Amino acid sequence: MRRSLLTLALLTVACAAPGPPPADFEIRYLRTPSDYSVSVPFEITIGASGQMVVDPYPGPQRGEVIDDQVARADVERLWSLARRADLFREDPTYLTEEDGCREVWANHGTATVELTADGETHTARHYLGCRGGGEIEDLWHLEETIELLARIPERRQQWEIQAAIEAKAAEEGETGESRVIRVD
Repeated sequence: MRRSLLTLALLTVACAAPGPPPADFEIRYLRTPSDYSVSVPFEITIGASGQMVVDPYPGPQRGEVIDDQVARADVERLWSLARRADLFREDPTYLTEEDGCREVWANHGTATVELTADGETHTARHYLGCRGGGEIEDLWHLEETIELLARIPERRQQWEIQAAIEAKAAEEGETGESRVIRVD
């Protein structure tokens, strides 16, 4: 009896472990500006092989796209976190109280996580002012991990300085001439 319970427990743990991600695994993370933390939108894409692309200013006003690589263990960690955040149910959305937010704070950006695995794509939309709820915490953890792997905290300051320089140049009617602008 004890042996069968131990076997059942081991099988349960083995089945719960996510294992390596499928070959077509890809996670795409898009973050929009916020009054409080991020003033530059960005997009991060990480594939099963660990290939990572970081794109500040995604869309027509593209910034300098950064190609990078993350470790296989980090890809497996993202796969595990995506499963924990339950991204496989019908496109989870956390935008209002009706979506499970205990509180909704104003003037925050949004995050979109798009996960492709086993031929299916699932998208989670998340208003970053949404506070509370277990699934939301798991999604926050996944988003934070993606940002850390892409070194967003380090790159954010550089992007914001560049955005300030470009805004100042546009304000003064600059046309392609380089000059040093002091940013305080």
